[in-house]
Amino acid sequence: MSLVRAAIRIAAMEAIYNRTSARENVSDSDMGVIDQIEAGTQDKAPFIVVYTDDSTEDEVSLVFETAVLASVSGFDDDGNPVTENINPITDGQMERLIDTIEWQIRMALRDPGNPWANILESLSTKLDDDYRSLRASEAKTTRFAARQLTMKLRPLIEPTPSGEPTGAWANLIEALEASDSQLLNEHGAFFRRLLDPSAPVIGWQEIAMRYGLSAGAARTLGVAPEADGADTIDTVIGAEAGQSGEL
Repeated sequence: MSLVRAAIRIAAMEAIYNRTSARENVSDSDMGVIDQIEAGTQDKAPFIVVYTDDSTEDEVSLVFETAVLASVSGFDDDGNPVTENINPITDGQMERLIDTIEWQIRMALRDPGNPWANILESLSTKLDDDYRSLRASEAKTTRFAARQLTMKLRPLIEPTPSGEPTGAWANLIEALEASDSQLLNEHGAFFRRLLDPSAPVIGWQEIAMRYGLSAGAARTLGVAPEADGADTIDTVIGAEAGQSGEL
């Protein structure tokens, strides 16, 4: 696992979240946009997938894949696809929207008033960027256009668990902990615990970290609470211990 790559992905996602025509449809995934379209797991239009690729200690490829979809419900008498709720409706409009989103991504990352863009810049140095068109085609019943924007970055060296985080790592963790998002709060607690082993860990977080569980996996296994007051492995074990004592 690379902490700096994980931090770069998180900062990049937050830097463009609700700042493009894709709005909140931004995800961190190892599954590219075309794979998601062909698998039928993505029906939002447009959407952006952010991931890191082809990484070394000295260089990271930060990738933004953007797709615009148009669902096909059937075909008319001439064999042309019949589409529903398409915005945009033509291939030309889809390409124009892809171009617009690419520009919006660049502007969001260059905005000095964007705190997450500033955090991303503090975690890496930009070396180069380019893009290549993925393709405009049909997958099953979906027309789509997709493009990949790749930025070459030189990341910070990997941090060491040396106590209270400082510099770029402190800024990242403070921003994560101050967020209204529970997921980002969990990311913040995760980074703080790794960088500062003396930081307190509450109940289920210690079990999750010990066994390498994500927050989602911990919830699925009943280690972490689904909601306030829900049973966790701590409360269940505690209750069982109490019952054993009564016997």
